[in-house]
Amino acid sequence: SMGGSDLSMFNRTVVAHEVGHQWWGGLVGNANNRNYWFVETLAEYFSALWVETMYGEKEGPELYQKKVDEWRKAVLDTELMASVKRSASDYMGEFPGPARQALIYNKGPLAFHMLRTIFGDEKFAAFIEPFVRDLAAKREIVTLDIQRAAEQHLGGVDANGNPYNVDLNWFFDQWIEGIGIPEYSVNYTTRRNEEGKWLIEGVVKQRVVCGSRLDKHSMPGVLFRGVVPITVVGKKDQKWRKKLVVESAETPFRLLVPERPLEVILNENHATLAHDVLVNQDFK
Repeated sequence: SMGGSDLSMFNRTVVAHEVGHQWWGGLVGNANNRNYWFVETLAEYFSALWVETMYGEKEGPELYQKKVDEWRKAVLDTELMASVKRSASDYMGEFPGPARQALIYNKGPLAFHMLRTIFGDEKFAAFIEPFVRDLAAKREIVTLDIQRAAEQHLGGVDANGNPYNVDLNWFFDQWIEGIGIPEYSVNYTTRRNEEGKWLIEGVVKQRVVCGSRLDKHSMPGVLFRGVVPITVVGKKDQKWRKKLVVESAETPFRLLVPERPLEVILNENHATLAHDVLVNQDFK
C-alpha cells in the first residue's frame, strides 16, 4: 500500500531497472556466478541516470540524489561481511538476503556514483557511451573487463596527443573487491588574516570500519583513498568548494575564503560513501 508519490517513484525507477536488464544480463552476460554483481549494479545505476535525464534539470538531479541517499542508507543500515564482487559466494552473516541486496543493488551503484563525483559530470557523461559499447561487444564479461573499460574511457589525452588510461586498481580494490567503509572526522579553526580574508585550517581524520551503522568495528591498519569535497558556507548562501584527496590517517588542509565562514561541510551530498562525518570531535 504505497502512497501516490512512492508509487510514481517506484514506477519511475523499478521499471527503468528492469528494462536495464535487457542490456545488463541480457545483451551483456556474466561469464560466471562470481561476476553476477554487475548485472544488478549496472541495471540499478543506469536506472538512476535515466530518471535524472528524463525528468529534466528541475526535477532530475533531485531524483538522482534521492536514489544515492537511499542506496547509502541501505548500505549503512546493513551488516555487510563480504564485498560487492563476492556477494554470491562468501558467508553473509545471519541475514544473507538483505546483505546481498545491499551489496549489489546499493553499494555497487554507489561505486559508479563515486566515479562520477571523482571525475566530474562532463568526463563521466562522455565515458558512458564508449564504456557501454565496449562491454556489449564482448557479450560475456568479468569484473576486470569493467575495470579496464573504465580505466580507458575515464583516461584522456596527454600534452603530446597520446591517449592514456587512469589506474583504477585502488578504486576497484576498495569498493568492489573490498570490505569496509570509511568514517571521517573534521576538526578545524577559522581566523581572519592580515589581508582581511578568512583562513580555515584543519585536519580530516579517517578510519575504516565494517559492520553497520549501529554496530561498527574498526579495521586497524586499513586506510582508503577518497576524493572528498570540502565546502565552506558563507552567510548569503555563498559556497566555496575544494576536493581533498584523503588517503592517510590524517589529512591537513588550509582554505582561504573572502568572507566569514559560517560552516565547513565535509563530503557534501555523500559524494564518497562514508559514515556520517564527525565535526570537531573524535571517533567514539
